[in-house]
Amino acid sequence: MLTFISILLTILILLVGYFLKETPKMVRDALKAERELGNSQQLQVEAYFRQISGQELQKVLSNWSNLYYNMEKTMDAMNEEGSDFTYQDLLQQTLQLGSDRTADILTDFQQYIYKHENDLGDKETATGTAYIACIVSSLKYDFSGYKVNPRDVIKLQIKDYDEHADMYESPMKKIEKEHPWG
Repeated sequence: MLTFISILLTILILLVGYFLKETPKMVRDALKAERELGNSQQLQVEAYFRQISGQELQKVLSNWSNLYYNMEKTMDAMNEEGSDFTYQDLLQQTLQLGSDRTADILTDFQQYIYKHENDLGDKETATGTAYIACIVSSLKYDFSGYKVNPRDVIKLQIKDYDEHADMYESPMKKIEKEHPWG
């Protein structure tokens, strides 16, 4: 009887020892599976939006680019009586189709416009330009997965960028600090 209890106790100790040895691995595997599930769900959501809204997102990116590179002409067309596409439509589509980062930048841009709509100095113009460049850059990433530096977007339009880089750099750093790439 004593041998039976010894054997039973030995088996029990071995099982407890094995369980204690394997517990960290089981916890690590469980955390890894949870992380992979979260990443998988995020990838599925992104794939869905890219599939459903690929052309629409491309149109939104194109409209923001047009707004940036041909601002006066584009705004006139959007504000034209009977226009089938307005600035409000652009905001709505950007909010619907853009990433959370794009939506955050857009929101801050609109707030900046509301607060400074009567200020049309160089600083306000440069800040508005920086916001639009960041929106275009973020939409480019949403659409294609490629990161484009917003400064490069500005350099495409502003011929004397190097002479006025400091005017754009301050708002750009602020925007990038508030909305870092993910």
